[in-house]
Amino acid sequence: MKDILQLLQNNLEFNHILLNQDDRIAQETIVTILPSDLFGEDRTMSFTLLPLDDIATSDVKFLQFYSQLPSDIRSDQSNKVVEEINALNATMPIGNLMVHNDEIGMRYIFPLYTDLREGKEPLLEALGLFLITLDSVTLALKKNIFD
Repeated sequence: MKDILQLLQNNLEFNHILLNQDDRIAQETIVTILPSDLFGEDRTMSFTLLPLDDIATSDVKFLQFYSQLPSDIRSDQSNKVVEEINALNATMPIGNLMVHNDEIGMRYIFPLYTDLREGKEPLLEALGLFLITLDSVTLALKKNIFD
């Protein structure tokens, strides 16, 4: 598990920090500051190994990518936001969008062999696709909802 987090830390091109597990943080998490989106909004992203040991094999772990999208959902927009998110979820190549506490988040679960037998390339390719998808959905939401 430490190898996977170390691999991420060694290959992230963005500023990042490792948050160790404690009373407030259920799992070790890497938080990274992403470049601003197309609209100049600040963004962050987190990576967490999901604690699925009881149902997962010892050879595979599940790495969650998560980013909260910059959004300011007004109460009169909530139905339109949910409709747009449902439409976007149907077309996204990876990941899914959700609304929680009036915030929009994007999440993807990446299955990862613990011995990294596939090397780092599949992980970095999935991360690249996640970031491209994040930019695309941010653009769609800004255009269709928050314009």
